[in-house]
Amino acid sequence: MDPMKRPRPAAAQIMTDLHSRTSKRIFVTYHTYQILDTDLPVYPRSLPEENSLVVVETNGIAITTGLHSGWVAITVERWASAPECDLEAWEDVVETPVIWTNPQMELWGEGEGGILIIPPSQAPGNYRLRVHARNRERREIERHGELPEGHLLQLWPSPPKASELLKLTSRYGIRRLAKS
Repeated sequence: MDPMKRPRPAAAQIMTDLHSRTSKRIFVTYHTYQILDTDLPVYPRSLPEENSLVVVETNGIAITTGLHSGWVAITVERWASAPECDLEAWEDVVETPVIWTNPQMELWGEGEGGILIIPPSQAPGNYRLRVHARNRERREIERHGELPEGHLLQLWPSPPKASELLKLTSRYGIRRLAKS
């Protein structure tokens, strides 16, 4: 086989599709942080009844945390296409369609201001957002530099399709879903 025509290994393909990765810690209140499409805050009209994790509104997205108030570790990745889904390392995983109308997205917690998410490659447009969460039921404060709760947000261009609950195993997520 011609070496120039050989398919690339999956890992090499994945890394070339990753446009950016940003990790921050944000301060959340009322079990929520937001990804905003405008300068207006998102006030969810309802709790995430379908999945216990994500509510998509007209001007942004509200993501729920197990922690009422405190620091949450967030990693945001922007991809050219759908990345592989790692269900083993996370307790709750949801995918949802997002229609973006502005050239930038900002991730907001309370009291810390926004941290800019690098603009999507084709903004505005249709995207898919995968939200991963772990340790949502741990309400301990930060110890030894580790935050109890962590989230991974992955975003890529995608035609609209229905939201999917890919995994729900945290006690907190199961309780929230049962209450809706």
